[in-house]
Order: sequence, then C-alpha cells, then structure tokens
Amino acid sequence: MNYSDFYHVTIENEIEGINVTSMLDNGFVHPEMIYCDAHFHTAYEVHLCLAGGYTVISSSGKKTRLTPGKLAIIPPNCYHYTAREPETGLGDLPSKYSFRFTISVSLSVKDGKRIAEFLPEPESDPVVFDAEWAIPLLGELRDEIIGGKRYNRILIDSLMLRFWIGFFREFAKIGETKGKDPSPFFLSQSDTREAREEKIDVFINRNYASPITEKDLADSLNISVRQLSRICVDTFGKSFRDVLTEVRIRRAMRLLEETDIPSEQVSFDVGYAAPSSFYSVFRKKVGMTPSEYRKRVRRES
Repeated sequence: MNYSDFYHVTIENEIEGINVTSMLDNGFVHPEMIYCDAHFHTAYEVHLCLAGGYTVISSSGKKTRLTPGKLAIIPPNCYHYTAREPETGLGDLPSKYSFRFTISVSLSVKDGKRIAEFLPEPESDPVVFDAEWAIPLLGELRDEIIGGKRYNRILIDSLMLRFWIGFFREFAKIGETKGKDPSPFFLSQSDTREAREEKIDVFINRNYASPITEKDLADSLNISVRQLSRICVDTFGKSFRDVLTEVRIRRAMRLLEETDIPSEQVSFDVGYAAPSSFYSVFRKKVGMTPSEYRKRVRRES
C-alpha cells in the first residue's frame, strides 16, 4: 500500500495482552514540524527528539526539556504546547517524530496488565526517558510509509511492533523502579463502594477511546461479567454500557467546545467505530447534533 498521498497511517499491534493502535500522520512523516498552539488529545502522544532541542510545556506549568534521543509520552487530556528555548543556541533546528496511540488491555494476561499500568495517568504531566535506540527504527518506518514499496505494509507492521516492544520494556523498568503496584484494579471483598467505583471509573477513563467491552472490564477486575453487571447497577445505578457512553459523550462535548476537530474525527477519538452511531447517541443524550452543540456553545461564549 502506498501512503505517500495522504500520510495518515493506523497500525494495530498486540503485545502480551496489550492492543496498541498507532496513528501516524503528518507530525510523523514531516519531523521538522515542532511548534503548535496549546491543545490536548484523547489519546497518548509520543515525541521523540531527533535534533536540536525543544520544550513541551503542559498546563500545570511544567517544562519538559527534550534533547536528541529523549522520548516523551504525553498522557490523554494533558494540555500542552511546544516551544524552542533560547538556551538551545544556534545549532540544529529542532526536529522530532510524533504520533498518537491508544491502548486496550486484556488483563487476564499478567504481564500486559502490569506494563500498561505504568503508563502516566490522563491529564498528568509528560514522562521522559532515553530512547536513542528508537531513532533508526522510526526512521526506517517513516521511509517505508512514504516509499510505497512492495510488501511495505508487512514491514511497517513489523517495525511498529518492534518499537512497542522496546517502548514497553522501558516503561516496565520505570514502573519497577518506582515500585508501582502492578495490579491496582483487582477487586477484593474488603473494597468499599467508593473503591469499586474508583477502579471502574479509572479503567473506563483510561480506555474509553478503544473498543472496550464489559468483558474487558470484568477481566481487569478479576470477576465475572455477571458480577460486574450487578456491581455497576449497585454502584452507578446503570449498566456498564451506559457508564461508558456517558464518559465518551462528556469527552466529545469537551472536544467540540475546545477544539476545531471535525465531528467525524471526534467520533473516532472517543471510541466510536462509525460516526453515524456517535451522531445518534450524541443527539439522544444532548438533544442536538454535534455540529449544533458546537455552534451553540461558541455563540454563547
């Protein structure tokens, strides 16, 4: 497949129970693109500095300095922008690879669950580690994307898989160093109602952009789907599907209010495979279409 005309590539990989969907667009195939206004994504974002140096500034005010070989992971819903600092001097102009990804986790697989839990929480600050090993790997990946050679889809999938294996190995080291609990979701008999609500809420808010199911959540809690259905009704007064829908619609409303992302893309960003399904649910919950909602909010502001 030749991607040279549109540069928007979605790649799905599975690693020990972790399903990763990578979204590579112009920010990946044009690595000299650095500067941007403050924004956020509903997915994780990867920055790998190639040359020069620049800073990722998040809404908390934290400045994350990136120099060649440094990789930053920006969590979902973390407002941020990038800037070149004066002290970087007159050397190479900053350049980077950047792309977004989402994950869903089958927590019946221990290692997948453990590694995924080391990722930073939504709305938290970026995390940085050394990743010089990734520069030639992503360089080859970029060349394949824009090259359009025979069998390159197979090689693209393979290169992306190699990147994620290295990436999750690094995050496992970070999490183990910090001594983070590898199994924070499992329910126990001693859990309070508030604890159960928090574990369900955290799982859904981390994974709403992926095609998660009630079974995925049940597996993450180490309980049966039947038990989960009862807990959701007892805790939230509604089904898992209703809780997930409310989270997705709240996120969609925020995107419509604060960004110019087209409604169709918003539907994908909040976990809907088909825009028509998103439009139907949004209208039912909000009382108007996404476009009507965006126009009303901006008119009132």
